[in-house]
Amino acid sequence: GWVGIKRHGTKRGAAYLAAHADAYWPTILATLDAPRPTATVSFTMEFLEDIEGLDESAPLLHHARGVASAGGYLVEYRELWGEDGRLLALNQQTFCLIK
Repeated sequence: GWVGIKRHGTKRGAAYLAAHADAYWPTILATLDAPRPTATVSFTMEFLEDIEGLDESAPLLHHARGVASAGGYLVEYRELWGEDGRLLALNQQTFCLIK
């Protein structure tokens, strides 16, 4: 999906991209019958491209996929893409489903 910030400051750097990478709920929640609390237990981010030059009002494309789950834990890979087709950042998160 597309993610964006309604009012952002003048600086758009690592924190800006990290906020966008963490904007969506874990993918496993789409498969459950009801909402469940989750917690992020691991968060790794790689910044690949400079965000300068992108339209400040344009949203970023957020692509996520769950790659493994067992015992209440889920590993997910996330990508952030600029409107110009540049891959800006990669994010890996491990989530825990809380009972």
